[in-house]
Amino acid sequence: MVQLIKIDRLGPRLQGMLFRCRFDEQIGLWEENARKIRDAGDSLLHAAKFKELMSLILLIGNYMNGTGHKGGAYGFKVSSINKLVDTKSASNTTLLHFLERTVTAHFPEMEEFLEELAKPAESYRVNLQDTRKGMIELREGLKSLNTELSEHFAEADISNPTDLFGKKMWRFVGEATERLQTLIELVADADGTFVEVVKYYGEDEKNVSSTEFFGIFKTFVTSYHKCKFENRTLAEEKAATEKRKQQADEAKAAREKAEAARSEETELLDSLMDKLREGKSVKSGRAGKRPSARDRTMRPPPTPLSMLSLTESGAMGEGGADAVDLARGMLAALKSDGFGVVGEDGDVTSGMLLPIPAVPMSPTKRRPRIKSDPLLAEELEALTNGQAYEDGSLFSPERSEAGTEELPGEGK
Repeated sequence: MVQLIKIDRLGPRLQGMLFRCRFDEQIGLWEENARKIRDAGDSLLHAAKFKELMSLILLIGNYMNGTGHKGGAYGFKVSSINKLVDTKSASNTTLLHFLERTVTAHFPEMEEFLEELAKPAESYRVNLQDTRKGMIELREGLKSLNTELSEHFAEADISNPTDLFGKKMWRFVGEATERLQTLIELVADADGTFVEVVKYYGEDEKNVSSTEFFGIFKTFVTSYHKCKFENRTLAEEKAATEKRKQQADEAKAAREKAEAARSEETELLDSLMDKLREGKSVKSGRAGKRPSARDRTMRPPPTPLSMLSLTESGAMGEGGADAVDLARGMLAALKSDGFGVVGEDGDVTSGMLLPIPAVPMSPTKRRPRIKSDPLLAEELEALTNGQAYEDGSLFSPERSEAGTEELPGEGK
């Protein structure tokens, strides 16, 4: 403590050192505030999309006011844009909600005004008056320090070479003077820009501060974002409701269709059961297509009867087993058509073909029919009537020529 008392001009020295410690922080803050106000004013002066939005607001306002005393306005103060939220409809929708929907639907490029108002919205906390006051305090403090150094430390290095206070403070005063001059220019530029932009938007620079003026745009941007979010949420809810309604309608239509199909099947089954109870026949839709006359004539002709032996002894030769099987098949077919083979001794294996007495069949069964070609029908008729052709055979010449090949086991 005793040593501190011995220091020459201790109070002014401490004040100068404290000013030096606070100078960098304070001048940096005021420089940043001045730049924000200047940039915000420039953004508003060159905000083309925001000007278009203001024109749209004026158009909507004149349309709503109609021919009243408030209609046909040529302009309005910028502070009026925050009154859009005060005009509400019966459904609690504000005029700002309507404005946002209109811009999104018809003028999507106009939403670039949000980027133009970004810097003004950030500058609403900056007070130009405080920036001016801070600049003046720095200028007065630097002036006071300069006076102290000029009066008491001009020849300090000569009188006391070990005292470095004067040397360091003179260097600081030179650097601080340059930075202070830059701050003064920034504040003057910001002040001029602010006054210009306030007049441009129809406000009085004497009655409005920078905080109030830029706060208008901060409030408007915040309200616009809120309305945009609410409109999007409402649209999504409406779309979801319509989708659920559409799905419900589709499910209902599917149920009705399924019920109609089940009802139709039930009616069809009931109809079939009724027909069966009444003894009526039920036609099937799966019946095959009957062959036409052209298809029947194009079929290969059946094996001639002259090539078949009615006895097993005459059929046993090379390939006799196949001939016997074929003969048996033919006999079975003839029997099914009402013919029988009876010999002179009453043997069924040899002799002539005779009609087999018709046996009454069940009314529910149908006699099977064999489809034959005209030549075979002619031969069968001849066999039935016991007629012979000119060559003494029981077969037609056409069939005889078709059967000129020798049977296996027969001599030439």
